[in-house]
Amino acid sequence: MKKVKQFHLSIIDPEDVPSIAVVLCHNPSVQFSNRRNSVIDERFGPVSQRDKCVQCMSYLNDCVGHFGYIRLCLPVYQPFFLNDVYKIVTKACYNCLRPACGDECEYCNAVQGKWSRELGTRDRFVHKHEYQKRELTVTNVQTILREHDKKFKSKPEQAQPKSWLLLTNLLVLPMAARASIVTQGLVSHHALTHAYASIIKENNLLSIFVGQQQSPHVILQQWRRLQDAVYKLFDARYSNDERFTEGIRQRLDSKAGRFRKHLLGKRCDFSARTVIGGDPSLELGELGVPRSIAMRMTFPEHVNRYNLAEMRACVARGTEELNGALYIVKKDSGDCFDLSVAGSLTTIASQLRAGDIVERMMRDGDYVLFNRQPQV
Repeated sequence: MKKVKQFHLSIIDPEDVPSIAVVLCHNPSVQFSNRRNSVIDERFGPVSQRDKCVQCMSYLNDCVGHFGYIRLCLPVYQPFFLNDVYKIVTKACYNCLRPACGDECEYCNAVQGKWSRELGTRDRFVHKHEYQKRELTVTNVQTILREHDKKFKSKPEQAQPKSWLLLTNLLVLPMAARASIVTQGLVSHHALTHAYASIIKENNLLSIFVGQQQSPHVILQQWRRLQDAVYKLFDARYSNDERFTEGIRQRLDSKAGRFRKHLLGKRCDFSARTVIGGDPSLELGELGVPRSIAMRMTFPEHVNRYNLAEMRACVARGTEELNGALYIVKKDSGDCFDLSVAGSLTTIASQLRAGDIVERMMRDGDYVLFNRQPQV
């Protein structure tokens, strides 16, 4: 049996993105009649229960989804790395864009001025020297990062090239992470799906302008629309759009995010939050649980011929008596019955059959997993 000794995290190489993905997205459509090479391409994974994934041949419940990617016409900033990019830019020469230390560049002998950000912006890097002012484009920043990589070469296992801080190939999440809702033949796509479609639309328009060799200010204006669409995808706070939509960060961060809302103990099934205290009557491997918690925490126990009488007794006690039960899941239909609003508990207990599931209350001897926060 092998053991993992160490691992390190790094930014993904843009050249590796196409090898991870299965779809190159360049179609901004969100209609199933025109889904090829769009963000709802069938290769991302199934949408409904009856569909089968064309990649892994699995149905919706078993397919984890597959990535796609968007090849960006020009690099864009990743909002979470803007501060890192700015620190590197401030150590570059405004004239030749190579690394410069001190008041004079060793490559072109240009006297260095002062770097700053445009007031009220995060991604507009401005150089001021005497009475001259120059704002860098994203291609200038890309050149600075590449020149930095050439001078400060490091081992791949220690640090990744700084040019990877810019996005050139954007990964598109699988359908499993942005599932569409299908009700009575009508489809409602996830907000992230529309965000990706918006990026493709702006990127295609930018490609047309670049191909037509439009004037620099027209290309810059369209690039800013693409950049704003990327900001809206990652973090809505970076976007200039007044219409607030949740980005990836908002869906993971804070109390309403995936981790704190759905994964922590007090916010998911078969878990609870309470105080703990010592008790000399408990064994070393035992944990005392308050009565109120024991009557709300349930254990799904499958009914068989050996525990049929015991489960019937739990159901007969109901929800107001300790060692009772709260729910019953029928084997044949899968329907769940709430015993707190059920009729005669004795009748329901007599109808219990092998294969049914009784969500009974906690009792002595049950195994539990507990954690005292803050955990390390």
